[in-house]
Amino acid sequence: MTAVTGAPPVIVAERISASVPSSSGDPLVLFKDVSFSIHAGQSAAILGRSGSGKTTLLTQLGAMNRPETGSLVLKGHELLRMGDARAARLRNKHIGFVFQSYSLIPHLNVLENVMVPAGYSTGLRRRAVRLRAKDLLEAVGLSGMESARPARLSGGEQQRVAIARSLVLNPSIVLADEPTGALDEQTGESVLRLLLEATQREGSCLVVVTHDEQVAARMDRVFRLGDGQLTEVAA
Repeated sequence: MTAVTGAPPVIVAERISASVPSSSGDPLVLFKDVSFSIHAGQSAAILGRSGSGKTTLLTQLGAMNRPETGSLVLKGHELLRMGDARAARLRNKHIGFVFQSYSLIPHLNVLENVMVPAGYSTGLRRRAVRLRAKDLLEAVGLSGMESARPARLSGGEQQRVAIARSLVLNPSIVLADEPTGALDEQTGESVLRLLLEATQREGSCLVVVTHDEQVAARMDRVFRLGDGQLTEVAA
């Protein structure tokens, strides 16, 4: 899968940085002066060892965390110029997340969990969202489990619910943190294919954080994060 010629950039990062407190009291730099862009219809993988800052970078791309320096433009909106309320609207309208911890709501059933993002949006027809949620559950192999609560699901099944939820509003940006980590090989392949097909069909961009070189090889572009720098390598 390749980006459509002339497709606009959906993510533009220029010299962004992040650090965390250390035991010595001095900030520990995770990455510094990182610049890249990702276009509509493209997929990208971010590889790196544990603690390199991959998830921190992903949360910045998802407007959940802000860079300490530089500029980060998401779907034409400069994140550092936004207040919290505008950033929240941007997240809900344009960004779909697949969290490593699944983040399902225990008291909601599977179908309700997939439909959660629609509850923060206005002007959506609930019936249309419900039908799309059911279609996505079928696509990830969970048809017939709409009424189940998360506690009844395996880790892999919960991950598939999270993936369906990330796609339910046709987001412009899909961010996935180890999306196949809890899945067997066959299910992982079907889920990865679903994410890639959705990216191409909807003209969105997909960014996957992974330790799996085989998963990374399926993406259009591959980046490695290490020693504070993000470097693009051959996909």
